[in-house]
Formats: sequence, C-alpha cells, structure tokens
Amino acid sequence: MSITNPSRSCYEVISELDAAAQGVLRPDQTYFVLGGIATAAINDPESVFDHQSSSLLASPSSALPVARKENGTRRDIDILVLDVLSKEQAGLVKQTISEAVGGALEISVFKIDKHREPSPLRRLGRMASAWTSKRTIDSKGQLYYELAPLVQAVPAESYQPWRLEMPGGKAVSMLNPAAHMLAYSIWSISGERHKDKQKIDVMRRRVEGNPFFMEQIHYGNLRSWLDFATAIQGLVEDTYVPLETLPSYTSRLELEAFRMRGQLLRLPESNETIVKYAQSGFFQKLLKPFIGSS
Repeated sequence: MSITNPSRSCYEVISELDAAAQGVLRPDQTYFVLGGIATAAINDPESVFDHQSSSLLASPSSALPVARKENGTRRDIDILVLDVLSKEQAGLVKQTISEAVGGALEISVFKIDKHREPSPLRRLGRMASAWTSKRTIDSKGQLYYELAPLVQAVPAESYQPWRLEMPGGKAVSMLNPAAHMLAYSIWSISGERHKDKQKIDVMRRRVEGNPFFMEQIHYGNLRSWLDFATAIQGLVEDTYVPLETLPSYTSRLELEAFRMRGQLLRLPESNETIVKYAQSGFFQKLLKPFIGSS
C-alpha cells in the first residue's frame, strides 16, 4: 500500500488517537502507545520529563515521518490495552485506531492474557513456540510477565501511565519512560535486539541519567521488570537467573530449550543483510511473531 505524503509527521497522524481510544475503551481500561514514536520522544535531548505531572513533553525535533527512510514502508504503532480483551474487542480497537490515523501507520493491538498454570503438554509446546514475552493476569488481579518457562510477577503500579504531550497540544498515553526502555529488553527471547542497539543506547543514557527513573528501576515499582530482563539475558547466556522467575516445576530441558531459542534468534538479528530484508513490509508481517516491531 502506497503512503500518501510519507514525510507527514507521526505526531500529526496520531493527534486524534487518544479521543478514538477513549471512545472505544471503557473508563477503567488503560491503553499505552508503544514502540518507535514514544522512543523518539524519549531520546530527543530537547524533550522534557515532567515527573510531577507524569508527562513527557516531546520536542518538535523528535517527530518521525510516517514512512521509514530506509525502505519507504509504513511505521508501526503498537497499542497495549491493559485488560483481557476478546478477539472481537481487540479487533474493534484496532479498527477504530486505524481509522483515527487514516491508515497511515501499521496498527498492532496487544492485550493481557489470562495467567494459567501450564499442563505438561502445553509446557512441551512452549519449548518451541515461545519467542516473545506476554503479559498476563490471574484471578486475583496479579500481573505477570511471562516468557516460558520464566514467570515474573509485576506490580500494577508499574503500569501507571504517563502522557506523551505532542507538539500542537495533543497527547497520548504511554508507559513510564523507564518502563518503556526496559520493555525493549523483555520483549524478545533474544533480549535486546541488535537492530535496536543504537536507539536503546541513547534511551539508556537519557533514562539512567535521571535519578528519579533510576530509583524506580532499582528500588521501586520497576525492579521486577529489571529482574525479568536480567533473567532472560542470564538464561540465554548461561550466567545468572533469579530463582524467583523459575516455577518449581521447571525442567532442565525447558531451560536448555530457552537458551537454544534465544541464541538461535540472535544469529539472524545480528546479520545486517538479513535485518535489511527483514525490514521490508512483507517480512515485517512474516517475522513479527519472532522479532516484534520497531
């Protein structure tokens, strides 16, 4: 699909996204804009973190064009709805937001899954199929990050939304910038992906240079996110894994299968030629279950 006016700013395109999301979600449901648009706002040195109002004041210079310069494909915008949604509800959210942005961006909607203790057969299947993490919730309202066999309980407060205040006066909901940074380390079984290294390094300098965020990461609501990222890296590299992330039933075979999948995925992710072709529109759709989005 060709893009009309590919240099148009993503901020301009998503100016009505918040109103559209609020119109299709219940008052008790929260959404978050994930991915590159928020990352660009965090990484721009002219953007301002306002901890008092939980807002990121995006600099005009952080605006991304709706088309990627490398290949002309539409940028992604990933929307997380912090609730368990039916297939129909998720489809309605995606359709509504797609209409709000005029089809100028590739929309993906993520939701919370129900947390369940896996059966032996399901555990066997996950050793081959679990490539990206998922967010789950149990019957008591406890939230988790899961990437089989790893399971990490996280506090609901770690999803306290921030506002991405865009040039022009409009705003959308986003994760705490420190949580947004950590999400890059806990999405894929390979950990931080090679293709994201440059923007992650910039984001890390911005976030880790802020004492408020560092307090949250190491001692506050985001410590569990850091522990989960450490567990993924430690298991793939066979170094250290926090035991609290491993259910008591975890087998050695599951650990070895996790390590093998993570190391296997790192090979194509670090190959520049493969990454170049993988960023085409066709391969983005084909590989999304394994590499996520940018």
